[in-house]
Amino acid sequence: MAEGIGACDVRNHEAFRPILRYAGLASGSLMAHSVLSHGLWVSFSTYGTIAPDVARRLIAAGRASEAYDILRASMTREAQTSFQAFNSKMDEVYEDCLNQMGKLDELKAHLWTRFKDSLSARALRDYLKLLPDFDDVEAEETALDVVEAYPRLAATISFLVEWPALERAARVVLARRGELDGDGYTTLTTAAEALDARYPLAATLLRRAMIEDTLNGAKSTRYRHAVRHLAECQASDQAITDFGAVLTHQEFVAALREKHARNYGFWSLVDG
Repeated sequence: MAEGIGACDVRNHEAFRPILRYAGLASGSLMAHSVLSHGLWVSFSTYGTIAPDVARRLIAAGRASEAYDILRASMTREAQTSFQAFNSKMDEVYEDCLNQMGKLDELKAHLWTRFKDSLSARALRDYLKLLPDFDDVEAEETALDVVEAYPRLAATISFLVEWPALERAARVVLARRGELDGDGYTTLTTAAEALDARYPLAATLLRRAMIEDTLNGAKSTRYRHAVRHLAECQASDQAITDFGAVLTHQEFVAALREKHARNYGFWSLVDG
């Protein structure tokens, strides 16, 4: 039986009804009594699907230390599985539990780890709230450095646009433009719209990535979207004062015509 969980706990049927539901047991059945009386609920309660509900009931009953034991056991179990899925409900209950117990250093460490692993904006905001005044400003900059270096570029762009940290988002697009995946239409379209007014070159690169993905894959159902993106690139052209190593709009269009001359459906829409 888990440390800190006594025999009296098994009489608290209300707290452990989720376990019985998970096991398919009626709360008044002989089997349910066996589960509760012989400690089998401890094993059931560590499953990630029900541990948050059990822990939440324990916290509400003023038994945060017992909730902590169950949550830690569940997190350990899930960490040992071959397939690990992010469990936001588990995280939120665990964080509430740590807060109730005054384990603020452990809470901060957990929030920071969750942020670094999954770019959780919620975890970062909660982490920053726990820091003293002024320390949070420096910590935010450190966190955004982590975001810029995150290996999944689409997640990086999405985070920076939504935070928002648009200057950083534009910088990332320029620095890592070779990694852009034009198939991520929703992320790139949202980012391009957010960046267009102040960072037109970054917005243009995002739109070009979508255009090239469409033409490279001959995705005819997206030709109209690609034509719109190309028109938006042309509209942004005059606002870009320095293309640097990036092709100008005219050079980009010329390269497209050379490479994709046979995409007649696309060019008929562009020229039509």
